[in-house]
Amino acid sequence: MKKLNLEFIKKADYILVFLCATIGLLFFLASLSFIVYDMLSRHSSYERSVTRIETEEEQSQEPSEDNPKEEIEEKESIKFQEMIKDVYVFRVTDPKIRIETRLSSKYGKEKTNIDNGLTNFLFIYDQKEEYKLFPTNSQYIRNFLLYNYNEKDSVRYNLYTVIKADTNNDKYLDDNDDISFYISDYNGKKLMEVSSSIMSLEHISGYRFLFTEFHDNELKYYVFDCAKREKKLIKSVKQKVEDKIIYLN
Repeated sequence: MKKLNLEFIKKADYILVFLCATIGLLFFLASLSFIVYDMLSRHSSYERSVTRIETEEEQSQEPSEDNPKEEIEEKESIKFQEMIKDVYVFRVTDPKIRIETRLSSKYGKEKTNIDNGLTNFLFIYDQKEEYKLFPTNSQYIRNFLLYNYNEKDSVRYNLYTVIKADTNNDKYLDDNDDISFYISDYNGKKLMEVSSSIMSLEHISGYRFLFTEFHDNELKYYVFDCAKREKKLIKSVKQKVEDKIIYLN
């Protein structure tokens, strides 16, 4: 009977351990690669929102079995936003203005969500008086800032940036069109158009906002005082403007 070769057993054990370690390392690297891929996929994703206007031809489309009349005649819908003092505020959306949000990444994945666009606000005072911010739902409210009486340093007015029309005639309401800047009291009354075409907007202090307009290759800087409802020209300069930078916060 042959004796066991201890050296051979030791070498076999070392080889087995090495193989197990190699397999484990490969599994770990594969898992790590998947995690990194997933993270890169998420971080490389971007959102692009476009507001589409239904054409007159689409609005007058005849109903069919696949497109029943009830869907075509879909009207505005309202959703409660918040209560400001004694006024109930509702968001108004309209099916004629739709938001297409496209989510894509460098890996080719893409997802599109379609929602109705914000076109108006409905104010209800003391459950007796009811009125809208704008007479019709033809505009798109790009973003807004409503009066917050719980915050001491908040701007005690409602502010809105609004795209009123497809000024470049591309069938979309987006930042390539003229963007208006509006202010109203907390209850939606005393609506005032501060500017019909802004390039930038930012809060600088107190009730004051800085905004710019661009006409004839000239950029003009204005300061608007919400309390006094006055705008003053600060500076005019001849220079190019590439992007619109508009914030309400």
